Amino acid sequence: MCQEWGKQAGAGGRGGRAVAAGALQLWPPALEFGRAALAAAHSLTVTLTNTANTTMHLASVAGTTPDFHASFFESKAVGFGCTLELAVQMLWLVACTRGEPSSPTLLACLMKSVCERAVRLGNTCACAGAPKGLCWGAETLPPQANTTFSVVYLGRREGPVSAHLYIHTSLGVHKYPVSAEGVASEYGVWPLVGVRVPLNASVEPLLTLHNPTAHPIQVSEVYSSGAWLGLALPGGEDSAPRAAWSVPARGERALVRLRLAPPPPVAAHPHPLTAYIRIKANITGGGLVVCVEARSVAAGEYVSPLQLRLRTRGSRDPPDTFDISVGNSAGVDVALEAGVWAARCAATPPSPPPPPDPAPPTANGQSDKGTANGNGVKSEGVYVSLLEPHLVPHQDLMQTAQVTLDYAKMWAGHVGGAEGAEEEAGADGAAGAWCAGWLRLGRAALPYSLRLLPGTLRLTPPDLHFITSNREDSLRLREVRVHNEFPVAVHIAHIDFGPDVDTYFEVEGLAPLTVAGGGAAVVARVRLREGAGRGPLRAHLTLRTNLTDYTLPLLLYSGELRIEWEWPHSADGALRLGALGTSSTRRVGALLHNDAPAALCVHELSTDLAGATLALQACAHLRDPAPEHSCHNVCVSLALHRGGRRRARVADSGGAGRRALCALCAADPGPGAGAAPGGAGPGRGGALAETARACRSTRTPAACTRCRCSCSAPRPYVHILLLYML
Repeated sequence: MCQEWGKQAGAGGRGGRAVAAGALQLWPPALEFGRAALAAAHSLTVTLTNTANTTMHLASVAGTTPDFHASFFESKAVGFGCTLELAVQMLWLVACTRGEPSSPTLLACLMKSVCERAVRLGNTCACAGAPKGLCWGAETLPPQANTTFSVVYLGRREGPVSAHLYIHTSLGVHKYPVSAEGVASEYGVWPLVGVRVPLNASVEPLLTLHNPTAHPIQVSEVYSSGAWLGLALPGGEDSAPRAAWSVPARGERALVRLRLAPPPPVAAHPHPLTAYIRIKANITGGGLVVCVEARSVAAGEYVSPLQLRLRTRGSRDPPDTFDISVGNSAGVDVALEAGVWAARCAATPPSPPPPPDPAPPTANGQSDKGTANGNGVKSEGVYVSLLEPHLVPHQDLMQTAQVTLDYAKMWAGHVGGAEGAEEEAGADGAAGAWCAGWLRLGRAALPYSLRLLPGTLRLTPPDLHFITSNREDSLRLREVRVHNEFPVAVHIAHIDFGPDVDTYFEVEGLAPLTVAGGGAAVVARVRLREGAGRGPLRAHLTLRTNLTDYTLPLLLYSGELRIEWEWPHSADGALRLGALGTSSTRRVGALLHNDAPAALCVHELSTDLAGATLALQACAHLRDPAPEHSCHNVCVSLALHRGGRRRARVADSGGAGRRALCALCAADPGPGAGAAPGGAGPGRGGALAETARACRSTRTPAACTRCRCSCSAPRPYVHILLLYML
C-alpha cells in the first residue's frame, strides 16, 4: 500500500473504521505549532505507540489541507508503485526543514529527470537505473513498540488554520488534530497561491528578500522543485557575482525572477500545480521555502502584481493606494471593467472565492464602495478605478488601474458603525479583523489580504520642519514621540534612514523599545548639523515595528519664496523700472517660486515703494465677480499711499496650519470701499480697484470659510502684480 501526502480530505483520507480506544497512542495528543512564520517550513515530531495486544501495520498518513504535510515513518523500507511527484515534494519539504533527509534510504532511486531539475535532498542524488516510481511498504509495529514521523507546517495564508491527519493502520483510522497560526514573514516573502497564467502571457514576478537584521544576509542558492517554475536573474543576465545576492542590513534586494509556465490544461477544470522555491541563506533555519501554486487558463488578461499581501494596518492609519498593471495575451481587443469581489472583514481570516467571469462593463469602468461583492455585501473602504479601459491585442503590462484601501472605512464596515467606531466596539473589536477579497480587472483578478487592528501608532510631531531662515530655531533639538493607540504592545525594532539624512542631521535613535498599548515614549531625537546647507531637502525616518512601518518626514528649506520679475534684466531678482514720466503707470508681473518641499502660505504682502500696489493676480481680469467666485481664493489687494506703507494681515480661516488669502476678509472696509487713501480708486487702476471691492465684499468671519489657503505648493509658482503710479 502506498502513502499519499498533501491530498484534500476524501475517501482515501477518511475511509475505514476508527481505531479502537486504547489501541494507539500519539504524543503529543494534539499537535500545535502556535505562531509560525509564512515562507518557512516548521517541523515537529510525533511519537506513535502501539498500545494494543496485537501487531499493528501502519499504512499511510493523509492530510485534509495543503498547509500540513506528514513525513514517512522512521523505519520505512523502499518499494515501488506510487506517485513520484508527491513523494519527491514531501521528501524535499522534510529535507528543507532538517537540512538532510529523515533517512538515508529515502535518497535511493530518484528519477534522473528530477535530478536534472535540481531538486536536492542533502548532497546526494542517486539517479542511475532509476525506476519509474517510488513507494514505501507498510511499517509493522509489535505490541508496545513505537515509531516516529514528522509533520511539516508550510503556511499559505495569515491567521489560524486547523486540520486533521488520518493515520491508516490495520486496526483502523486514527484522526489526529493539528493546528497553527500563520504570521507574516519578517523577510517580506509571501506564498504565491491561486495564480492564473493565461496562454502566451509572460507572468514573471520578482522574488524580493527583506533583511530585518543588523548584519548582511548572504543568499547562497535559490532553486525550484517544479519544471514549470523557472528561475532567472532579475536583470536577465546569465550570471552575476556573489555580491548580487548579498542583502544589506535592514535593506531589501530582488533575488530572482520567477517564470510561471504551467502546461496547458488537459481537462475542462484542471487542478492547480504546486511547486516550491527554496532559498538557502545564512539565516535562522538555514533558509526559506516559498509555495507557488498556479494553473494555466485561456489567453487573455493578466495582472502585476499577482497579489497584495499586506502586513498589519491600523484603523486610523492613512489610506494606501497601489498601482496595478494589466496585460493582454489574446489576439483581440479587450474592453476592461474593474470591480471588487468578495471583500470582507471578519474575526477570523476569510477565504474569499475567486470571481467568476466578468459581467458586461459599466459606463465608466469604475467601482466604488457600492460595488457588490461575492457575498452580496458592499466593499466598504476598497476602491478600484481604471486609468486605461482598453487593451490592444498582445498588450504588454502597462499601468492600467489603481486600488485604494481606506482602513478607517474598512474598520467601520467591520464593527458596523461610523468611522472611529472602535471606541464603541469594546473587547470584541480589540482583537482586530482579518480583511480579504479580490480585485477584478476584466478576466484577471488578484487577491488582497491584511490584518486590521483598531488604532494607530501616532507620531508627534507628524513631521519635522527645519527652516534655515531662522537659524537659531532650525538648530534646536527635536524630540519624536510615539503614542501607541493600539490595544496591543508595539515593538519598534529599529529606525532606518538614508545617507542624505546622515549628511544633514544628527539622529539619536532609541530603538529597540516596546510601547505598551495606550502608552507613549520618545523614540528619537533629531538635530540639524552645524554647517548643513539650506536645502531644499525632503527625507524621512522609517520606524520598523512588529506590525507595520511608519515614516516621519524631515523637511529642510529656507522658508523663502523666489521672485521672478517679468521685466527685462531682472534675472537677479531686482526690479529696475528705469526713468518714468509723471502721471505714468507701470504694471509688472512676477512669479513667486516655491523651491521648498513643503507648501508655503503667503499671509502678508507689502512694499515700501511709495505709490506702488501689490496684489495676487487672479480676479484682476474680472468685473464684479460674485462673492463665491473661485478667484477670491487667491486674491489680495493692498493700496499704498505716497510716502508711506500699509500692511494687511490676512485672517487664518483654513484650519490647522493653513492661512487663507481672503483679502481683508473680516475687516470693515470703511468709507470709500475699494480705494485706500491716495490709492487706486475708480478711474485709477480700475481693475485693481474692482478686485479690492470684490474681495472686501466678504465682510463677516463666517463668510471667510469660503476662502481657501492660497499656498504656493511645492515647486509651482503663483502670479503677483505690482502696479506703480506717479
